[in-house]
Amino acid sequence: MIDSRSCFNLGLVDREKLANFLGESDFDELSNRLNQTTNSAYEESNYDQAVKNNKFNSFPMRKKNSSKANRQSQQSISKSVNFNGVMISQDELNLNIRLSNNRQQESNRLKSLLRSNFWPIDHPIRKYLWKCLLLRQNTNSNKENTASNSHLTDTSLTEFEYNKHLNQIFGKMREIDISLPDFVNMNSKQDSSSSHMNYYFLNNKGIQAIKRILCVYEYHFPHVTYNPGLVSISSLLLHYMPEHEVFASLCYMSSTKEHFIESKNCWDTTCSVFTKLLKNYCKSSYDTISKYATVSLDIIFSEWYWWLFDSLSFDYLVKIMDCFLFEGQKIFYRVSLALAQQFSRCKYSM
Repeated sequence: MIDSRSCFNLGLVDREKLANFLGESDFDELSNRLNQTTNSAYEESNYDQAVKNNKFNSFPMRKKNSSKANRQSQQSISKSVNFNGVMISQDELNLNIRLSNNRQQESNRLKSLLRSNFWPIDHPIRKYLWKCLLLRQNTNSNKENTASNSHLTDTSLTEFEYNKHLNQIFGKMREIDISLPDFVNMNSKQDSSSSHMNYYFLNNKGIQAIKRILCVYEYHFPHVTYNPGLVSISSLLLHYMPEHEVFASLCYMSSTKEHFIESKNCWDTTCSVFTKLLKNYCKSSYDTISKYATVSLDIIFSEWYWWLFDSLSFDYLVKIMDCFLFEGQKIFYRVSLALAQQFSRCKYSM
């Protein structure tokens, strides 16, 4: 029997596919191994004890100017010896996230931690990592107190409130096979985004949950008219969160204005920004892509967003999401620029 402490949202995940991806012959065996790791890794701490011990001064990360530490870290990664990253308890992580809201130095340290550590997709920290990072976004959005999202507060985290939204929209028909909202499903507009519906390891129940989440999101954010990437982001979140918390997470990120686009004009702007970044900072990569391009460069660079969500494997995307939830959309530019550089290196080596 699968233990409830597993970091995955097991009821909505295709267990067989996920087990095959992780190289496990049996998902029950995988879950048992995960639970053993969880039991040995969790720290017994609370917020008050963390403050008393001044734990934020020992926040686990490499020293800023330690070249020896950097070399050792790179060696361990290259040898694939320690891919588990540092282990942080939920209370300690919450403490450092709270501090990062008010202290720029702590914010930079937390950002470095997220960028430099590779927690596997079944690591115990994934049971709470994304939730903690999103609570930081919620705190910041509450400070801004934007009128457009004033109806979405902490109560959105409760399943009762989410079910109320579902009843308003679907009534008792929530279990039927519904369609994706127009802002992600652009078939009627002759757009190619229909090929970018990435659900990863979600089963049929998970796919239906994504459709419900996005329909409720469209109901509360009618000004969002174009964001096909929201299917991929929501699906990644649903692997580790229940349905109502995924909806709340989307609301929090929408309030920050740092994570999502809201219209086709914004989408086109991101494509232009990426093209300029590639020209200015990766000129050789831009020239290589231009040289080997068989279609218009505008078409190629309009697909930059899908270089990530269509091409990278699930474990890479989970790592990218760690940084995205903390830093916002700019991490997508960074990763896509790195992919463009890697492409040019491969072409030069041929």
